[in-house]
Amino acid sequence: MIDLVRLTINMLKTNYISANLSGFIKKLFRRTNKIEIALLLQPLFEYQPVPRKVLLTELHSYDEPLFNPVWFSTQMWVLLFDEELGGLARKIFNKFGITLRYECLDISLEVETKNVFHYLREKNFGIFSLTTKAVGSAMELYRSSPKLKNIIQDLITWYDQEWEIIDREARIAVEEEQFDTTFEV
Repeated sequence: MIDLVRLTINMLKTNYISANLSGFIKKLFRRTNKIEIALLLQPLFEYQPVPRKVLLTELHSYDEPLFNPVWFSTQMWVLLFDEELGGLARKIFNKFGITLRYECLDISLEVETKNVFHYLREKNFGIFSLTTKAVGSAMELYRSSPKLKNIIQDLITWYDQEWEIIDREARIAVEEEQFDTTFEV
């Protein structure tokens, strides 16, 4: 079954669009366990828009209880700010009782949990843009909480890390330009 899940992941990444996709995913959901569904959902933002919507529609139709790890909570929270998928994400959020956990906003858990800081580093500007909206909204939720100070500090840390990367890449680019690229034969 794991091979079928891998095949499905590749189909969703390559913009496989077919009238049969919805039925296929529905049947796949019925035959897989929660771990295999998690494997299918983890690369959600790597999928093309149409297959992503089909997958989320079938997820909304899923009748079994679902999990709420930090990475999934983060993905659904970010999708709430997508113009096209926001309504569907809200339905999934409500149906499965998903909550925005504080761990979704903790930079020390970025690598381990793929929280919002993971998506703030995303090269896809659309995902980055949605994530900035999601972080701003999350800060509104935590505005009366003492945790807001930690969230702001983590954002400053993230910003400093990004500037270090930009500075390092700029230095490398300048060093490469200083080499003489003309050769004598």
